[in-house]
Amino acid sequence: MSFKILEQKFGTSVKTIIFELETKIKVNDFCFVKDKGFIIAMDNGVSLLTHDNDFISSWVAHVHNPKSIYFQEKNKNVYVIDGYSSVKRFSLNNPYAFEVMGDRGKATLNNYFSKIKDKEYIVDCSATSSGEIYFTNDKVNRCFRINNAEIEVLVGNGRSGFSIATKLDQCQLNAPSGVCCYNGDVYISDTQNKCIRMVSKNKSIKTIFGKPETSGEGGLDAPSKMIIKGNLIYFIDNNKIKYSTMDATDTGVIYKPQDPKNNIVSLDIGRDKLLYVLSEV
Repeated sequence: MSFKILEQKFGTSVKTIIFELETKIKVNDFCFVKDKGFIIAMDNGVSLLTHDNDFISSWVAHVHNPKSIYFQEKNKNVYVIDGYSSVKRFSLNNPYAFEVMGDRGKATLNNYFSKIKDKEYIVDCSATSSGEIYFTNDKVNRCFRINNAEIEVLVGNGRSGFSIATKLDQCQLNAPSGVCCYNGDVYISDTQNKCIRMVSKNKSIKTIFGKPETSGEGGLDAPSKMIIKGNLIYFIDNNKIKYSTMDATDTGVIYKPQDPKNNIVSLDIGRDKLLYVLSEV
């Protein structure tokens, strides 16, 4: 396998490959940290790619099988999904990861996922500056919240479908695979419903982009990993990176691979309007 990180300036077609790695170990996710470079989640641990292009493997202690990674810019913490059911956290100044879920939280989590045979618990995570963690699971069609080691359902009744209810835990999602916190609201890529939904601070849910009945031109196919910067949502959809304003009045495609066989794994937005794309080549 070969993985690369590509850089593209917004509004241009100029693409620069800034890192390429030939490996038998799968690269699952990455995040851009302007002070450090790139933090990369690989099947064998968390690595660091510095601005000097030095690659430091196993940079973080006590993370063994990271699947997803998220950088909370305000508090400088990094959150990692280790394996399938553990959420860990470390800081940039002290890359020593510790579990943030706790034994009681684990027991609660296992209750939700006891019927899942393949144990692929958590797909994506995000966090607020106050330490609340949100994560999605596409097998049980829910988005969860962790606060002080307590786990609760934010939205989803566990059955696949599309619905809106007065109580968030009675709404239906369909294989949600992306989540992002922004200005106190929580945005969810409701993947098989072909839309992005928002849970507001007042605990109401609405669809902000896409709808289950449409796809392709003017719609979405399968939105997943998502980043929100400067009141714009950037997300992966059908091996393209798209954007949308919060009110969906301006939408479009900002990146697609020249070779459709190159699979987009993840994305991030850097300083000076730079798009970073992690691809499997």
